[in-house]
Amino acid sequence: MEELNQDIEKLIKTLPPEYYASEQELAYYRRYTGCDDFLLPNILINDIWDWFKKEIINYSIEGDKNIPSPVSVMHTNSGAGRILEMSPANSNITAFNLDYVCKKITDIVCQDRERKGLFFSAERDISQYFAVLNTNTSRKFNIVITQPNSKMSFYKAIDYNQRYGDLSPIEYYTKRSSHFVNDNGFLVIINEPSNDITDNEIEILSEMKIVKKFAYDNMKYISYEAIILKKVK
Repeated sequence: MEELNQDIEKLIKTLPPEYYASEQELAYYRRYTGCDDFLLPNILINDIWDWFKKEIINYSIEGDKNIPSPVSVMHTNSGAGRILEMSPANSNITAFNLDYVCKKITDIVCQDRERKGLFFSAERDISQYFAVLNTNTSRKFNIVITQPNSKMSFYKAIDYNQRYGDLSPIEYYTKRSSHFVNDNGFLVIINEPSNDITDNEIEILSEMKIVKKFAYDNMKYISYEAIILKKVK
């Protein structure tokens, strides 16, 4: 698997700007295991989007007919784009990533959305929006997704607020991701249950209310859960 990853990394770095992948090439890139979302189970991803289809009218069949405005979605660290690739077609996506290879794979699996003007990506971390005090001009989204892992540390030297920089990754990305959620919007936290944080702490950090959790205690092979919060003013 390591050899496969190295081959994909080398290939990604040689692709021309206007590259468009075939279905066979897409299948090849999806085999890359070096991004944070590789082990996310399809059942979790599908459950998240199925829930949103019931909660957001623009994701419903009726909404697609009568209210064509897309749902704005931001992922703070998109991995290889597995969650975004499986999102409803009526999604206007912004994807951030610090890893160049993972960013490019996200770009590739979302290539059709990009051609429709429904996808934007950048090599950046949301902590860069907090390098200076004034963040009032940053865009807000209907849905913000974050998947912190315990090895993340980039934000610690970037955020102007040292108190926030000292937070653990799950605490930091819960706190800062909530800034980008618009009123009545949602924050999705893809969480490893091993993270030592309570639901109450998550609600306090985000200043939002937990409205849904997806956990699979009876499926031992699934090591992730999803926590969905809503911003209600």
